[in-house]
Amino acid sequence: MTVCVVRLNLSCASERDSLLRALDSFRQYKANAICTYLQPRQLRLESLPPSARSFLVEELSYDRVLHRIEDAISVNASLASDILCNASALLASAIGQDTGLWKGTATDFDCSVARSCMRALFRDWSLEGVAERSAAHRPILDVLRQESDHGKQKCDFRVLVPGAGLGRLVHAVEQLGLSVEANDMSYQTLMIRMYLFGLEEKNAQKPLYPWALSFSNHLSRQDQLRNVMVPDVYPSNKIKIAESNNDPEGNSTERLVFTIGDFIELYSSPASMNAFSAVVTCFFIDTSLNFLDYASTAHNCLREGGIWINIGPLLWNTEENGPAGNKEGDTDEQESWNAQRHQSRTADGTSLVELTAEEVLLVLQKTGFVIEQADSNIGNSSYVGNPASLLQYSYNMVFWVARKKSVL
Repeated sequence: MTVCVVRLNLSCASERDSLLRALDSFRQYKANAICTYLQPRQLRLESLPPSARSFLVEELSYDRVLHRIEDAISVNASLASDILCNASALLASAIGQDTGLWKGTATDFDCSVARSCMRALFRDWSLEGVAERSAAHRPILDVLRQESDHGKQKCDFRVLVPGAGLGRLVHAVEQLGLSVEANDMSYQTLMIRMYLFGLEEKNAQKPLYPWALSFSNHLSRQDQLRNVMVPDVYPSNKIKIAESNNDPEGNSTERLVFTIGDFIELYSSPASMNAFSAVVTCFFIDTSLNFLDYASTAHNCLREGGIWINIGPLLWNTEENGPAGNKEGDTDEQESWNAQRHQSRTADGTSLVELTAEEVLLVLQKTGFVIEQADSNIGNSSYVGNPASLLQYSYNMVFWVARKKSVL
């Protein structure tokens, strides 16, 4: 059994507050989802003229539809409760036993992040999400297999995955026998990873309704209320909490590490210099305010001859280019996109530097990388997309492999 070390730095009051609000966002899952999605629709139904309301209830059973959605919310809330209980137990020494200190602290936005993360379990940890995630993960894993076969012991080949999210790519890299460090800024994603990575086969799968809160572009209610079972695999790791975050030297003998915090702040320091054999970014680089900072950070933490593997789109400005565009359309779809990128944005939600794929490659070359592969047509993929939806969003993903130049 692999030990998964979770490195935290809660000496900062704001970090501790973020962690406690994340806990509360899972506690509030049911109440907040009902308040945000269900109650407004119930009120609208009741406010309709009697003839219209009677038609919807008698002919379309619309009141029954809302009850079924409430049942689906309850099922999702049960999984959220399991995630909360697991995190509370693992973090007991850090957060204390007095839950009154954090109950009610989560904001509406914290709750929207929790809902977005729960929905993303479809992509990362369900059998039905395999096609979507494999389209992005397979090219990365193929390169890592080839690269790690040369010379050193596999466990000495250290891979950093910034923007690790819910961690399925991290698990796949670890299954190659490589050492992997997963970094993300979201405590919600960290708590879900701690829950999933500690699961063993004796733990039962849990049902999830990923599309229950999405009310647009369904052919039938069955499509909205279709469930999936998660997880489809059991990582079976032992989770260990270590209250020290940025200690790459201390991490060097550990096979599996989770860190929390900003990619640039943690990995641009002298302490992180030459720490990794590979950096892997999947649907991540367009979260940067300034891609030049990401490039210099990756260059700093890679060893000489190390590789940076990237795949994904260049959606620099979610507010303009997201699925609903300017916050219009399906609220659930919009909050999913906004939550995915909220941590690395300016106050108004926009990226400062928006580059083309060609400009990204030029930045890499000027930063000290040699481009070994570059493919703007590696394939297309959705991101947490409902395959049965009448509206499909698909990216033509950019894929490249860049090697850090060796100093002669």
